[in-house]
Amino acid sequence: MPNKPTYEELEKQIQELKEAVEKYKNSGKEAISAQNNNLKSALGITEQKLSREALGQSEEKYRFIADRISDVILMCDANGNYTYVSPSHRILLGRGEELIGLSIFEHIHPDDVAPMMKVFSDALESGERAKGEYRYWHPERGYIWLESAGKRYIDQEYRVSAIITSRDITDRKQVEAALRESEERLFNIIEFFPDGILAIDMEKRVTIWNKAIEEMTGIPASEMIGKGDHVYTIPFYGEARLHLMVSPSF
Repeated sequence: MPNKPTYEELEKQIQELKEAVEKYKNSGKEAISAQNNNLKSALGITEQKLSREALGQSEEKYRFIADRISDVILMCDANGNYTYVSPSHRILLGRGEELIGLSIFEHIHPDDVAPMMKVFSDALESGERAKGEYRYWHPERGYIWLESAGKRYIDQEYRVSAIITSRDITDRKQVEAALRESEERLFNIIEFFPDGILAIDMEKRVTIWNKAIEEMTGIPASEMIGKGDHVYTIPFYGEARLHLMVSPSF
């Protein structure tokens, strides 16, 4: 029959078991800590990768849309050199991929280059959307009017560039010019009409005071245009009157 362990032997075995359990716990914590560090590292790499992939997908999506939109879309670097043009660029402006690497100011009217360079630099500096109108040399149509809006863009390699959208506003400019010419003709007719003519707006301010009425009253248009409070009646009645005046006879 085996001898029973003494109390001292039992106590020693218990202590050894406690040490073994503690060692196991510590090794488990170290393993878990190592796993956590590996996981964090993996997550960090994954987040960066996902971020880059998301940015790349966003850029691909943008290009997909740009390739199918009717307005002109282009991208250029911080120096203003083309890096991308949408297919509509050739359709609307007569030029396409051959522009890559050239300056976006290449075909702008000389008088409009400086103002548009200012718009471009403002957009890059502020990061805000900037807009301008200018004349662009079309290879078949000559100078046409464009309206462009641009904004700073930072790609997945952290390079600064710009995205610019443009549309043809030649028809609008022609209508505006025709309207100005029509208004000028009407002004000349009124200005040199032999009878005195004046006009007031809804706020009762004088907007027209032609040469004939200048001669009738002795008051030049420069002293009457823009005046309100029925001042226009004073030369005829000697005082301001609150009603529409009837042409008096002299």
